[in-house]
Amino acid sequence: MSTELHFSIKSYFESTPVLAWSYLDFLKTLKSYCILEERSLDDLKSIWRKQGAILFVVWDAIPQRCISRSSAITQPREDAVLLEKRPPEEENFWDGVRLDKELMIREDVFDKKSQIEALDVLCVSRSQKSNEYVNKINSHILEQTEMAREKEADTIIGQK
Repeated sequence: MSTELHFSIKSYFESTPVLAWSYLDFLKTLKSYCILEERSLDDLKSIWRKQGAILFVVWDAIPQRCISRSSAITQPREDAVLLEKRPPEEENFWDGVRLDKELMIREDVFDKKSQIEALDVLCVSRSQKSNEYVNKINSHILEQTEMAREKEADTIIGQK
């Protein structure tokens, strides 16, 4: 995991009251990381579910957190139950991730096509400019050749 991801996870658990912890909110906090993962949606669901379960247990066991949640100790947590079920909101979240991934891919393809089209325009423009310069040079050479012929003809006429 990247340092930024670690920071985001830590930030979620430190800034969210223990009783407000939820797997779906956890996922929403880390949505950008879910989108950037280059795995299938089923793999992502499985990986994040496992990571979520592990992280909820680990963060729940940290002693500093226990002190600040003395009232939460007496109330049963439903995280384990929530992680076993797949609520419709979670499926909606993953549908959103799928759509965002597709949009990101389309935008990337569009950007690449735009870059290719821009390069094509530059290539055509360069070819046109090159042709203009070649034509100018050819006409200049033709003028020089004609002038040389006229001079040569004048010289021949002058010698006679």
